[in-house]
Amino acid sequence: LTLRGLRTLAARMPVHEANGLALARWLAKRPEVERVLHPALKGTPGHAIWKRDFSGASGLFGVVLKPVSNPSLKAYFNALRHFGMGYSWGGFESLCVHVHPEKNRSATRWTAEGPVLRFHAGLEHIDDLTADLERAFAAMRSARNWGVQCDSCRRLPLSRSAPAPRRKGRGSFLWTLIPKARSFASKDLANARALAALKSMRRVT
Repeated sequence: LTLRGLRTLAARMPVHEANGLALARWLAKRPEVERVLHPALKGTPGHAIWKRDFSGASGLFGVVLKPVSNPSLKAYFNALRHFGMGYSWGGFESLCVHVHPEKNRSATRWTAEGPVLRFHAGLEHIDDLTADLERAFAAMRSARNWGVQCDSCRRLPLSRSAPAPRRKGRGSFLWTLIPKARSFASKDLANARALAALKSMRRVT
């Protein structure tokens, strides 16, 4: 991953920085956004340190959304076309993923009420990226239960009793794997209990 990024770093970084800053400013004006966490924006924690010690920025930044329901957040991700879902940012693609800072913070407590999105601005044209996000926000608004927060927006639970519906769009396969994993885990637990019971019977006899 390091070598992949270093080979084209000098050529990519100016575009990553420009697209990242343009996206951050565009997102800061959105009604769905609570705040944008980009070091180059005034008001962001650490902006003074960034301004003192750095001469530029990357395309990586965070966005805190206003409280939103799980169906709306799922609709947002399923509507994305140019943004992939993932953590790797050593390449040229734009990425967006739902993260959970409250699980990793140690020095201070994370208190944001809405979900947090981690963005990496790639090399695509900025108009294509903003149009993609515009479409995703429109899908999020049109989804059911808009504005109703579920489980503090920290997880995206699926029903354990009903199979996950098949969804179209990027990342849809992820939602179908979750109930399958739960099913396998339940079967493994049942098999383990049955094996333990058999061993116990053998010791008695």
